[in-house]
Amino acid sequence: MRSFMQYLELLGLVVVAALGQGCSRVEPPVDPAVDRNPVSLPEAPFVESPQVPDDRPYIKRPAEFVGSDRCKTCHERAYASWHDSYHRTMTALPTPENVKGNFDGQTEQGNGMTCQLSKDDEGFYGKVSDGKNVFDFEVSLLTGSHHMQMYWFPSGKMRELGILPVVYLVEADRWIPRDSVFLEPAAHVPGFHPMEWSTICIRCHTTQPNPALTWPEDMPVGEVTAMDTHVGEFGIACESCHGPASEHAAWHQTHKGAKRDDDSVVLPTSLPSDRMSDICGKCHGISLMDQAKYRDWYTHGRSIRPGMTLSEGGYVLWDQVGNKDHPAVKASNAEPGKAEMYFWGDGMVRVSGREFSGMIHSPCYRDGKDAQRLTCMSCHAMHQPKKDPRPRKEWANDQLKPRMTGNQACLQCHSSYEDATEFAAHTHHAADSSGSTCYNCHMPYTTYGLLKTIRSHTISSPRVQETLAFGRPNACNLCHLDKTLAWTASHLHQWYGIDQPALSPEEQAVPASLIALFSGDAGQRAIIASSMGREDARTISGDHWLPRALMEVLNDPYHAVRYVAQHSLQRDPHYADMAYDFLDEQSERRLATRNLKAQWGMRSPPAGTRLDELVDFSVPGVATNVLYQLRARRDDRVVILAE
Repeated sequence: MRSFMQYLELLGLVVVAALGQGCSRVEPPVDPAVDRNPVSLPEAPFVESPQVPDDRPYIKRPAEFVGSDRCKTCHERAYASWHDSYHRTMTALPTPENVKGNFDGQTEQGNGMTCQLSKDDEGFYGKVSDGKNVFDFEVSLLTGSHHMQMYWFPSGKMRELGILPVVYLVEADRWIPRDSVFLEPAAHVPGFHPMEWSTICIRCHTTQPNPALTWPEDMPVGEVTAMDTHVGEFGIACESCHGPASEHAAWHQTHKGAKRDDDSVVLPTSLPSDRMSDICGKCHGISLMDQAKYRDWYTHGRSIRPGMTLSEGGYVLWDQVGNKDHPAVKASNAEPGKAEMYFWGDGMVRVSGREFSGMIHSPCYRDGKDAQRLTCMSCHAMHQPKKDPRPRKEWANDQLKPRMTGNQACLQCHSSYEDATEFAAHTHHAADSSGSTCYNCHMPYTTYGLLKTIRSHTISSPRVQETLAFGRPNACNLCHLDKTLAWTASHLHQWYGIDQPALSPEEQAVPASLIALFSGDAGQRAIIASSMGREDARTISGDHWLPRALMEVLNDPYHAVRYVAQHSLQRDPHYADMAYDFLDEQSERRLATRNLKAQWGMRSPPAGTRLDELVDFSVPGVATNVLYQLRARRDDRVVILAE
């Protein structure tokens, strides 16, 4: 057996702090000088054992923090809804209650390595082999619990962690390789991603994080010589949103039942609109590291507190529109391909987890004033409301307020559309159709992350021009998958006076979904494949031809695209148990796809199911083999989305 550090040496890896970089969020600077003058109060009991471990990050609360257990004493109902939220479980200790993955002795393949997973009464374990060496690990922390879960283990060097090369998908109830989770070219490079938790995940998956790293002063990025990585609490806890509570708890402890007008904790919904949303934006925004201050963050941790604006907290928001002249933004935009990892060509956010960065470009946020300005809390509730009749788990899925899945979210401000006649004149769709759901037109599924699409949080109106200029599918063609860009442009011109752009013969004759699915880049292919699995789009477009279209990407070079296509194809009951898996070897996938296509040809009725029947060959200039030509022109440029 070899140690983890010996394994790193075999690979020739140097353990460095990944300063300024991240899988999904680039860390802003911090100001360690902020002092809240806390009232002295004994710390709340640790969530974990008082015995401080020496081989992983641990809980060490600053004096002004008390921990969520202390909040429970007086705020039992709020504590209960937070406890049932996915914010709480973003990082957790590996208890039987917290671990979602199957550790029942099975063997899994991931990132070029073989993992044997097991458990006993003491813990959860992985035995990993790269074909030459075998390494035994015990899981010490886990990240995630909603859609997927990743598992961390001690590296053997200070408090540094490594990550198991397989990830557990909760809904699918299966393990997949870590590099298959993200939309990026398949790498299969053996590795345990040292320092990733302490420099990246800790930022937004814990409360009051502090990497507490030490490295030589004369090196801007160098080998870490010491680390005392600790957090105020694992997961996103009460004090993440309400601020340090020691003064609040001390005062109320000695003034039981009394009310205090000038309280020391923050009630987010009582803040001005910008400061309210900035609480969410510190993690759900795209921010940049000011290189002059990066050492502060990695040495002392973050000091921004709820109630501060992001700029007051030292954050440099990576904004492609309103902040594009900031030196840090200019530097990131100048780095080839980096902006494309986060944004569409017009600056609209294209990856999940950055809802704040999307929202701030919505006219409802940008042009709203005071109470009329859109905020995160316009639709979301961090604690389930008392009169919410939904089961707790349903609320926790997106933490939406009651009725916010429908038009009430928009009617809060756009009350004129409560009039049925005026609303019908606006939507041009039947009142009971999905086309009369505000979200579907103004917040379409053009944001991608973690093997699925979510709604864009930039509220906009559909235009064919956005598809032509930036490759972003427009809302109309994401529902009307069987229609062309010409069809959409005609209706938008007729209904709203939007100019009709010049279109190629293909754009006039071939459904926009097939153009993107056959010839688009990996990000576009994933979005279209995902839309082909959505029930409303399948109903509107007819689902008889969709299986054949999805079969075209079952051999896509990107794991994530294949996963999304398989997931959507299995929406059809004929393919729920199909003999295909997106992780199969290429030869197996090709054979399975040929068999699926043959079965499709035998099962399908003679008319209305062939893909070329969706093409208008009467358009001048459309080739008889136009679908073949589109497949031959697939955009195979490298796409990496920073999910």
